[in-house]
Amino acid sequence: KSGYMLPRVMKNYPNHFVYSREVFVFPPWREIYTHDPQRKESFQESQEIHGYLCKTYADLGFKLIQLPKESLATRTHFVLSHLHLS
Repeated sequence: KSGYMLPRVMKNYPNHFVYSREVFVFPPWREIYTHDPQRKESFQESQEIHGYLCKTYADLGFKLIQLPKESLATRTHFVLSHLHLS
């Protein structure tokens, strides 16, 4: 977004506490999105938040690993395989 600025708290994030430079990213998925008390944002708002989070992590030097929009079993296998746990 053109008006995006990295929040100061994120610029000063203490990188010595980082245990991994890789971050699993779960993209907004319209087909399974539910508006409930925990997810107060609309689907469109969740997409905007997702964009800000991805940009912030990337700006801080993290490698983003996007999970596939597949079954729970497939996503679980994807994560476990990436972590060399399966």
